[in-house]
Amino acid sequence: MNPIRVNTQRFVIIRRCLGLALCICLLFGQSYAALQHYGVGAGASTLGPELTLKGSFSPWLSFDVVGSYLPLRFAVTVDQTKYRADVHMQNAGLLMQLHPFGGAFQLVAGAYYNGNDLKLVTTSGSNVVIDGHTYALDQVASIHGHMHFKPFAPYLGVGWGSQHRRGLGLALDLGVLYQGTPSISITPEYGRDITEQMRKQISGDVQREAEDISHQLKKYARFYPVVSLSLYFF
Repeated sequence: MNPIRVNTQRFVIIRRCLGLALCICLLFGQSYAALQHYGVGAGASTLGPELTLKGSFSPWLSFDVVGSYLPLRFAVTVDQTKYRADVHMQNAGLLMQLHPFGGAFQLVAGAYYNGNDLKLVTTSGSNVVIDGHTYALDQVASIHGHMHFKPFAPYLGVGWGSQHRRGLGLALDLGVLYQGTPSISITPEYGRDITEQMRKQISGDVQREAEDISHQLKKYARFYPVVSLSLYFF
């Protein structure tokens, strides 16, 4: 049985977000009296299932402390080479909401701890292709790939959801998370019959492949659309 691994960094980030929310309360009223309403929420978003701590200072200003986690595993084929992909979407954010008309419509700004990453490993059990070149198993036994982002990710959006009324409510948010350019690494596991010349060739192919993937992802991965629907109770 595989041991259960706990991502302590994620819990540290969530704890810091909660601490920051508490500091905001103290700044606004020098006491908890500034926090007129508070509650909890649960829902789903394009970042995964999420839990939310909600608070309201006035009909015009409120905040969310949100955390989400979604693990995914699927198969993918790249250049005729089969991979197993493991995706971990793990985020914790602090979002401030301005209600310009004192109602449900809100402008949202904040930041997330971005722990999203992707890991790839070959599963084909046959030849692999790197940068257009085909290698046998006795030359390249397997390929491991890893993609991750910088941990700080700003967020801007709009939404609907009054947090200044007691009871059950529904919130909808539409926004964009700026992840920046991802970091890409590709690591080959060399076969038993590898030569030094072949090792250098494979190393060059791996570097060009990583640069090409990074260039392609600049177009699509920097801005991540976020759609969130949640049910909350004050």
